[in-house]
Amino acid sequence: MKRKIKQKQNDPKRNKIDNKTQNDGNDILNDLVINKHISDDIIKILRESEIKTLSEDFSKLTVNQENEEDDIEQDISELTKKNEEMDIVDHFEDMETYQNEFNNYVKNLSKYKSEWKKSISINDKITLKSEGIIFQETKTEYTIRNTMEFNFLYPGPKDTKVPVIRMFGVTEKRETVLCNIWGFRPYLYVEIPNFIKINNDFINEFNREIEDEFLKDKIQKVEDKFDIELCECNNEWEVSQIKKKRERRLWALNKYVKCIDEINYVEKYSIWTYQFNKKKRLLKIYTYIPSNVYSIRKIVERGIKINGVGNNIKFQTYESNVLFILRCLIDSDIYPTTWIEAKQFEYSRTKESSCDIEIDVSCNNII
Repeated sequence: MKRKIKQKQNDPKRNKIDNKTQNDGNDILNDLVINKHISDDIIKILRESEIKTLSEDFSKLTVNQENEEDDIEQDISELTKKNEEMDIVDHFEDMETYQNEFNNYVKNLSKYKSEWKKSISINDKITLKSEGIIFQETKTEYTIRNTMEFNFLYPGPKDTKVPVIRMFGVTEKRETVLCNIWGFRPYLYVEIPNFIKINNDFINEFNREIEDEFLKDKIQKVEDKFDIELCECNNEWEVSQIKKKRERRLWALNKYVKCIDEINYVEKYSIWTYQFNKKKRLLKIYTYIPSNVYSIRKIVERGIKINGVGNNIKFQTYESNVLFILRCLIDSDIYPTTWIEAKQFEYSRTKESSCDIEIDVSCNNII
């Protein structure tokens, strides 16, 4: 039996068949390896082609999106342009409407003015000046003017700035009037304590101290203003010009600035608390312009020095916060929109308004 097996093992035909089978197996393995490499190459190629296709598709989508955005922007610009054109058309239509309305308004206004306007002859002016003029007050204001324009209408100094009441109105003949009223002076009351003896020396000293303090306040304001300007300068020439300007300003303040026009001693009752039927001792201080009232009030309330009396003496003020226009109307017993009669007036030398009649009159000639 063993012998037969050995013979089979040494059989050349069988060995040939086994070698062939092994070679076929090796060929199959080689084919599988080759096929695997080929399949990897094919997969790689397919992937590259897919990526390329996807990139091309993405680029196409991007281009299409950009084109769509451009189209949308173009459409928006066209719509905006159309809207602007429509707005312009509407604006011009509105402008034409407004222009027509304005032309009609001007036409009606000129017709209305022609009905109101009255021509005044020389005889009419003489009659008005001798008999006076009556008009209804519609508006009242004031302005600052120089007394040199009408010396006879102002009781104070003849070359200074003073307030002038500008009263507008209309006559029964429908003539518009501007009445410049001269002579009203702003004032306030200062109470004098009982321990101070009131005489001419005290009034003169009181006047001098207020004028000195008023001038010091003005000089301090000018100094502060020019100090700020000097800090902002960059060269010596500007500094020299500002210093010269400051010197001229201070010289003018020391020579021309005055605060008080007149001081009178009066006795009046006070409405504050019960006074036991006693009158207050007061100084009625007239100033040149309304703003000086506040300055005097600030000076006397913070305290001033009176020789022979004491230092830093504070005083109580009355009627120092009344508006100038209101004070004038109250003192003259004039009510709003009431009828006013102006006597012994003069026609204004220069026309300042569009009123038919412009006159200048003293406050004593207003009824």
